[in-house]
Amino acid sequence: FDENNEVLVFLRDAGLEQYALCFLRSGFDDLETLAAIEDTDMKDLGIPAFHIMRLRKRLQELQRQSSHAPTEYDANHPVALFLDDAGLAQYAKQLLSNGFDDMDTLYDIEDADLKDLNIPRGHALKLKKRLREHQLREYTQDEPPYAPVTMAANHRVALQSRAPLAAQRRLPNQIPASAAMYLLPTEQMKSAVERSW
Repeated sequence: FDENNEVLVFLRDAGLEQYALCFLRSGFDDLETLAAIEDTDMKDLGIPAFHIMRLRKRLQELQRQSSHAPTEYDANHPVALFLDDAGLAQYAKQLLSNGFDDMDTLYDIEDADLKDLNIPRGHALKLKKRLREHQLREYTQDEPPYAPVTMAANHRVALQSRAPLAAQRRLPNQIPASAAMYLLPTEQMKSAVERSW
């Protein structure tokens, strides 16, 4: 195994180097994975209770140090740019470091995630609203413009499109869920249907 492996270096500093091979063979080969280890895992690996306590204490110290260390992020990252436009730039580092590092993932963020990240409710609502608006803008930019609704000879409503045939064949499941709620029929559309009855 690599003498410079971060787990080996960490265990050496903690005075627990004798368990390095055991951890590495069991898949605890980086600090993120090691930090997630449970006491039962360490018992299963044959580590005595007093060393489990020492390792747990060192892991907690490591987590405290890393949570206070400033993590840099690219201000030109698409998520960071979106948050800046939304007036929520203060959450860029937090969201990016917690895996919301692309817009598709951010679109799927849930209230529970926002609560876990300690984002205040008002800002959570603002974020979700801006995400819906952003997703709708992206969707409508991809969509071709449609001509007005006209009545067909057999009294069915027909939609005439100026778009190429490929765009007309878009399947309903290709519409993003957040954009679908904005595609509800307008009053004008409803009256055209009612008149056709």
